[in-house]
Amino acid sequence: MLIAHRDSAPTRGGYAHRPGGISFIALLQGEPGAIDNFDLSIAISTDDFFTPRHRHNFDQVRFMLQGEFSFDKGRVQRPGQLSYFGEGTYYQQKGVGYSETLLLQCAGASGSGYMGFELLYKKGHELAQRGKFEDGVYTWYDEKGVKHNVDGYQAVWEAVYGRKLEYPEPRYEGAVIINPESYAWVPVAGSPGVAVRELATFHERGLSAGQLRLDAGASHRVTGTPAVNLLFVLEGSGTVDGQPIRRHSAVKVERGESVLVSAAEPLVLQRFRLPCFDQALAVA
Repeated sequence: MLIAHRDSAPTRGGYAHRPGGISFIALLQGEPGAIDNFDLSIAISTDDFFTPRHRHNFDQVRFMLQGEFSFDKGRVQRPGQLSYFGEGTYYQQKGVGYSETLLLQCAGASGSGYMGFELLYKKGHELAQRGKFEDGVYTWYDEKGVKHNVDGYQAVWEAVYGRKLEYPEPRYEGAVIINPESYAWVPVAGSPGVAVRELATFHERGLSAGQLRLDAGASHRVTGTPAVNLLFVLEGSGTVDGQPIRRHSAVKVERGESVLVSAAEPLVLQRFRLPCFDQALAVA
């Protein structure tokens, strides 16, 4: 188990391929190079942030904490809403004033993996010495003087891995926005004062999102089998295996690990279950 708190987590600025109007509070990360690598952070954006229409070879899940965020020709995500941006799906972004978003980035169902911010930052800055990132596009000239334009993230990825990025076919026509408040809280059998609302399972490798609510004094055991679970405190305070958690704390529950969540006051947690690639998940 690993716990991170917003007020003590490291911060990082914008990156070379998407400069301006965005910064991050880095909460939890996976193992670089692993197929189930991930990044959980709080993204803080302003009016200045913009990306052109683009797509990724990984998944994103976003929970809006504060403010609003616009994408896809004026679609707006508002506080309390959850959104899913599947691999291969085109979208664009535009900041709408000040906003804070809980942002999960991880491998999609295709198993293309997730590169991670460390490589993204390092290689992006290297590319900026040989070309130019502008409005989300990387421009450079080859040895014959021919001009090339490519999406900024794609340029970094191809420089890191030394091959052309092949995008998975999209599972969804666009980003999906979910209204958690429209879902019912369902009591958990055998756990008095505990309820869940399961929001979505996005693909066959098990990436899913839900929420967990505990009344003051209640406890609930969370297991990471067969995949890693991530918990984020939306409201309240309590403990995980005796270690304190509070508003905007994040918890990584490892595969095969079991932890006891206890509420000192009414506690609401956002849960993400990461995809699993080395086990059969289907049940006939």
